[in-house]
Amino acid sequence: MGLCSTQLLLTSFSNQQVETLFRLIFMKILHRELEDIKDIFKIYNATYYQKTVNYKSWRGFERTLIEKEIGENRHFKIVRYGELACTFVIAFNNPIIWQD
Repeated sequence: MGLCSTQLLLTSFSNQQVETLFRLIFMKILHRELEDIKDIFKIYNATYYQKTVNYKSWRGFERTLIEKEIGENRHFKIVRYGELACTFVIAFNNPIIWQD
């Protein structure tokens, strides 16, 4: 489908329908900001369920570590369907994971 065909197809929808379509199709990967810390901990605190069903559970992170990751531009979020889908951090070295 060429550019002209795509433009013709999209003109048959209302602006609201096109916006909804683009929100459904596209994901955005964005840097986290300090204002996101509350949302980050909502996701991280979901591990409380693990603690109720398994004696080995993830311990979570300190707020200062999250702030450091954000300050270093290593903490990201993926937004899909206009809602938060996940959060992740890039680690350039980690002896436990990479066995350095």
